[in-house]
Formats: sequence, C-alpha cells, structure tokens
Amino acid sequence: INSLKQEQQLKKQLIDTDNADLKNLKNQISQKSLKLGYKIEFTSGGNIANLNEAYKTMIKLANSMRDNDEASSTLKKNRQKEIEDLKNLVTKYRSLQGEIQSTREDYEQLTNTIKEYNSQIVDNIGSLESSLSSAITNKIDKTFENATNELDKLKDKINKTFEDEDYEDSKAEKQKT
Repeated sequence: INSLKQEQQLKKQLIDTDNADLKNLKNQISQKSLKLGYKIEFTSGGNIANLNEAYKTMIKLANSMRDNDEASSTLKKNRQKEIEDLKNLVTKYRSLQGEIQSTREDYEQLTNTIKEYNSQIVDNIGSLESSLSSAITNKIDKTFENATNELDKLKDKINKTFEDEDYEDSKAEKQKT
C-alpha cells in the first residue's frame, strides 16, 4: 500500500506540474493569437472554443498580405511561420491535456486500488481476530479440560489414599478387639 501511495503522490505531482505547463502554453497561445490578429478563447474546461475560426481568420489575414517586394514577402512568410508556431503550441496544449487526463485516471485508479486493499485488510483483520479468538478459546477450553482431568486424577488418588488408610485403620481396630 505504501508503494501505491508513493506512486499516487508522484501522479499528483505530475498533474500539478503538467497543469502549470498547460497554463503556460495557454498564455503563449493567447499572446501569439492576439499578435496574429485574432483572440483565441478558452472554455471553462480549458478547451479552445474558436480554434477553426481563429485559424481561418489568421490564414486569411496572412494570405491577404502583399508580397510584391522582398520586405513584404518576408513579413508574409514570418506571419505564416507564426501561424505554424501557433499550431504547434496548440498541438502541444492538446497533447498535454490528454496526458493530464490519463494521469488523472491513473491517479483515480490508484485511489480505488488503495481503498480496495484497505478494505481487504480490514476484512482480513476481522477474520484474523475471529480465528485468533476461536483458537484462544479452544486453547483455554483444552487447558481447562486438562487441568480438570489432572485434578480429578489427583482427587481419585487422594480418595484412594484415604480409603487405604481407612481400611488399614479399620483393620487395626478389628485386630484390637
């Protein structure tokens, strides 16, 4: 159980670290999308709400840029590269979301396994207590029975001794008379 708890703690730390990385990626995506002329919005669950619309608008803006001279051509290529960079950030973001979900599922599975093991331990302790109680009771009963038998034997021996003495006394008295 301790090793499962350690593994569970490691999963928790991984989730915390990944959530921090996810927040960082979210900020990068927001900043880059604003720079590219369209604000990417996130749902309360952390998903990107308007990604397709954002991509279309950004690509449209980039394609509408003139490239009739070297400077404008360079600007257009830079804009297209920034859109690709944004796509890469979004891919990392989504991948990290999946990893976090998988790690959370692992964490929950470990939690359930630990609970199950603890329940089994409690059940086993109850069964062990019952077995020990029964064994102790049987041992006490057997010891009491042995002691009673020994006492009965001693009592019989004492009674036999008294009977022998009474017989001897009685015999001696008869001889006197």
